[in-house]
Amino acid sequence: MGIASSCSCCGWCDYVGCVDKGCGRSLLAHLDMVILVLALVAAAIGCIGGLSSSMDVVTGIGAWSSLEGPNVTVYANLWGVVAKAKGGSCEQVMWVCGRFQCVLVQVSFLCVGQSWEDLESSYSNGTAMTIGNYSIGANAEDCKNASSGVRISSILSVVLSFVAIVTRSMCNWRGNRETDKRKKCVVLFSTLLPVITNAAAALQYPLGCVKKFNDQIDEAEGTPYAALFGGAHADLEIGFYLFSLSFACFLTSFVINFILAGNTDSEAESEPKMKFPPA
Repeated sequence: MGIASSCSCCGWCDYVGCVDKGCGRSLLAHLDMVILVLALVAAAIGCIGGLSSSMDVVTGIGAWSSLEGPNVTVYANLWGVVAKAKGGSCEQVMWVCGRFQCVLVQVSFLCVGQSWEDLESSYSNGTAMTIGNYSIGANAEDCKNASSGVRISSILSVVLSFVAIVTRSMCNWRGNRETDKRKKCVVLFSTLLPVITNAAAALQYPLGCVKKFNDQIDEAEGTPYAALFGGAHADLEIGFYLFSLSFACFLTSFVINFILAGNTDSEAESEPKMKFPPA
């Protein structure tokens, strides 16, 4: 009973849609495949770069956010954070002054990256970069929690886009109306799943990590800590935008498959009719 009801519900999905026959159907089906390939490429680059601990990757295509101040540039991704000192080597010592106070900062620790987990631990032990009452590790827990959720979503995006491409090619191709029977329901569900997971993650990272870091800089206005960044704020970078692009691709794919109507012919109508020669 349950299986029959499920099949019946999926069958009703075939009646929904405004594109049924003609060349428009094939065009949309091929466009859907191109969009899924784009989703796979964007998701793969965003995921691999986001999970990388390589300094060259974190400060390049793997950056999900960055902050460029007069004294230091900070890059962050889903793995952790890398800070680079400006105007000198990693061993330099510099004075950073706020409105009423100057502090001496040793920047050697800035040139090595730290994962969010290690940075949170350093902050808890009092060894993270601390200037006055503020520390770059203060938001480590927020960014760690935000990044953890996005890591899962970014990996799922790669897997689901790959699976979608394979299944579209092998068994769920919807460009041919004659064979497009009870496929729409499965395709819509498999496309909607990454839309939901990616939408939540796309909000989680900027709100849970980037915004809270910027709020701390605003709170520290006039202190040497804020002066270190020159009042600059963190901005989203290419890794986040690639992840968002994969979300947009899945959403577009869902819309395309929603407007494609399925084959609603009865089994009898779908079967080829046998013709007998006249007696």
